[in-house]
Amino acid sequence: MQEIGAPIGKPGGYALDIVPVGVHCDKGDISRGIPYEGCMWVPYSYVSHSPLSVGPCRLQSLEEWKLSDDSTCTTTLSWGPHEGASAGGECVLFGQKMSGSKFFTALGVMDATTVANAGNAFCVKALPPDVKCEINLPSEIDHGVLYSNEGGFSRRFIDGVVDCGRAPVVAVVGRSNIELATGVSVKVSASMMSNTQLRVQSDMDVKSYAPAGEYSASVIISVSPY
Repeated sequence: MQEIGAPIGKPGGYALDIVPVGVHCDKGDISRGIPYEGCMWVPYSYVSHSPLSVGPCRLQSLEEWKLSDDSTCTTTLSWGPHEGASAGGECVLFGQKMSGSKFFTALGVMDATTVANAGNAFCVKALPPDVKCEINLPSEIDHGVLYSNEGGFSRRFIDGVVDCGRAPVVAVVGRSNIELATGVSVKVSASMMSNTQLRVQSDMDVKSYAPAGEYSASVIISVSPY
């Protein structure tokens, strides 16, 4: 499972139960540049597209994304089989029991096609047996000293090497726009320059009213073969 940060808004469904729901796509193969199509949510009761939930997993109320004290939210360790699109179209999310075709998650109302084509932006996808994912990237981007009365904008980037299939997809997990303090903000983006070269860019903006200080933040960069 993937920890993505602060929830967006309140739960939108009518049930307290949190369940795993899978994605099925009829065709597509992102590793070959073919987007996934015919994607749909597959209810949690179908073990072919998501693991079964084990133990209690429910919200305390419909007012916030906070689990009850007795929730364990564990699952079985396997599911399948699958027919249709390539394996990259498979993805499992946790959210409220579905109401019709809508699936409410802590990231908002999710669309199955968007999730399938978004790499690891919304959930971690399983690796195929013959693919490994390794990344070699500097751990820090240093903007140095910025002076608000001189414009207060700085752009820096770091480059890394990726080994993750034929057409890796890279994403910033969770928030890419971060407010470090009043008047101090940074936007982080990541892109593949080639199938092995990764670039992470940081744009920092400092307003004239920003308090002096030393600021830092952490982000997670996710690389997927799909």
